[in-house]
Amino acid sequence: MDFSKELLFFFSLLGVFNGLIVAAYFFFFINENKFSNKFLGALLLVLCIRIGKSVLLFFDKNILITIVLIGVMACSLIGPLLFLYIKTNTGKIKKLQWKHTLHLIPAIVLSLYFLSSREDYQNNRILISKLINIINFQWFCYLVISGFLLKNTFDNFRNRVHKNSKNEVWSVSIYVGIFLIWFSYVSFKFTSYIAGAVVFSFIFYILMLILYNLKKERRQKKHPTSDTKQVNEIIQKLKYFLEEEKVFKNNNLKMPELAKLLNITPHQFSEILNLSLNKNFSNYINEYRINEAKHFLLHDTNYTVEHIGELSGFKSTSAFYTAFKKHTGVTPSAFKSQS
Repeated sequence: MDFSKELLFFFSLLGVFNGLIVAAYFFFFINENKFSNKFLGALLLVLCIRIGKSVLLFFDKNILITIVLIGVMACSLIGPLLFLYIKTNTGKIKKLQWKHTLHLIPAIVLSLYFLSSREDYQNNRILISKLINIINFQWFCYLVISGFLLKNTFDNFRNRVHKNSKNEVWSVSIYVGIFLIWFSYVSFKFTSYIAGAVVFSFIFYILMLILYNLKKERRQKKHPTSDTKQVNEIIQKLKYFLEEEKVFKNNNLKMPELAKLLNITPHQFSEILNLSLNKNFSNYINEYRINEAKHFLLHDTNYTVEHIGELSGFKSTSAFYTAFKKHTGVTPSAFKSQS
């Protein structure tokens, strides 16, 4: 094997090796959206097996029939696992059911058939070649139905109606990568059989770069105080809920509830209040409640002071009197008399 082939062999198998590590990571070490990540791990695993078989067969035509058959069986799982991954990642499958395993039956039947085979590769070559054509067609069919699942996402990418979510970007990236690998295999007669392995390596590292950027973006969202524009948007949204929706009138309002309305964590909300507004949650909400109480005290003389405190969002009369005097220097009754 000359140097150029050695380099090609190394580069092709390096992608497979790294793919196996990432497959294990998604399969065993990520709990978030567990079904989706399990399918992604399984998808990467069968891809690595399929690609690994291609690399070994390209450089050694006399490899064991068992290796070839394992590669063929893995190939038959790529389409179904892609479909199930996209279904779970886009939320179209909320709970796995037995019927979802029906997609795996052809691969199971194929496995049982080949496990009983003891002939060498040369004697099975024609049969395997025909099976590969059938599997490539099956792969294509799953690409089509998976593409329909992502139709709205593709439309949004084209029309840019709204920003695509992390899951949408990742699903489309995986889908396009699998499509390119499929295309490289069905067109190898015009290129090279090793093209699929080379394309896989390139796509694998591109996908890892996309994943890194998505993770980086997610980390930035976890720390909005580092993004002035995002903080200003959150503050404007906060003012809307307080000034227009008047959520402060809910005397059971807690920081996590308001943070959820803003689509941020309570910790992020606390950071924004402390660092950007120089206030804590209780004082900030009480300012709105006291301004509301002032309005009632000035314009609605028929209400008792106690009732005004309740209408403004205070849980008790004592809490109303304490907060009002702290912010204005006088009691609600004194404020009403002075006005």
